[in-house]
Amino acid sequence: MDQALEYVEALLPEQEVIQGVRRVTLRMFPHMALRELMANMLIHQDFSITGTGPMICIFDGRIEFTNPGSSLVDVARLLNDLPHSRNEKMAAICR
Repeated sequence: MDQALEYVEALLPEQEVIQGVRRVTLRMFPHMALRELMANMLIHQDFSITGTGPMICIFDGRIEFTNPGSSLVDVARLLNDLPHSRNEKMAAICR
């Protein structure tokens, strides 16, 4: 997953700025947010659906992470329900 994350980050725009006496790279999206979204995309994919897989689409000003299958939790209840995964072994590794 680290190599895929590095690849995605290399495709995203970044900007170098000078802060005091240091040069700092500002990325469009925080590394931790991209890592979490990518992990969730992999953990929640539906392996029973063939011919498709996880997909990351990069647009101007946004990035979309999608995977095959419908949500295991009602979208209206995402914030209140307990986490549930199709791939508990991978979820445990990512935790």
